[in-house]
Amino acid sequence: MNMKKIVPAILSALFLLCAALFAQEDASAVVSAGSALEPQAALEAALVGPAQDGEENLIWVQDATGAAGSVTTVTVLLTVDQDLYGAWLELIFDQSKLQVATLAENGITRGADAGGLLELVLDEDAVAAANSAGKLVVAMIDTTLAEPLTAGADNELLKVRFVVDESAEVGDIPITLTNVSFASVVDDVPVDVEVSMQDGKVTVAEFAKGDVSGDGKVNIFDLLDLLKVLSGKGTAAGLADVNSDGKTNIFDLLELLKVLAGR
Repeated sequence: MNMKKIVPAILSALFLLCAALFAQEDASAVVSAGSALEPQAALEAALVGPAQDGEENLIWVQDATGAAGSVTTVTVLLTVDQDLYGAWLELIFDQSKLQVATLAENGITRGADAGGLLELVLDEDAVAAANSAGKLVVAMIDTTLAEPLTAGADNELLKVRFVVDESAEVGDIPITLTNVSFASVVDDVPVDVEVSMQDGKVTVAEFAKGDVSGDGKVNIFDLLDLLKVLSGKGTAAGLADVNSDGKTNIFDLLELLKVLAGR
């Protein structure tokens, strides 16, 4: 692979992308419909090669479940037939029902299979702007050109933690993928990778007795979360007061053990 040819093209896209985003007057412009076109166009402008066949390439949002007032994680996965050095995607959500958690709370993190793809121009202001607009824009580039997202199935690209509004009604909240672009390198030339998209959803479920984690299920993870609460090392996204006596103590742990044992 001739890095002398690849580096200028990829880094030019990176420079144009960052320049376009930082030129905005405030962070809200990062997620506005108009401003999203400029940096995306900059990224695509550097992809001088032809688009690659994307019949087997798919990006999708994995469905998630969470009760009202809880925090749930939405995972973006990808099946691709070639290595990726750059990615651009937008997630549309109902901001009256969902809010992206802050970066300090790991609201947006790279997936386990993202390789060296780093999130660009992403800060707390951008997250706040995304929550205001109901649109999260994420640009990711391997600036080293040495750690791409490798080809394969079910690659975990991105994780987004959503806080479900306390007033959200039981039902489905769509998570829509749009304006997705991927960059690969073929014969030392950056190329655009065609990919199909599949939307997902967050299902708002009722709290079940023992659902300490607030994910709509009662299992060993609820026991771990309750132990964290009791030790002062964590908080409950769901209901830590398992026995409904208005307190959280050892008796809730005993009650949860009964629930898990089916008694």
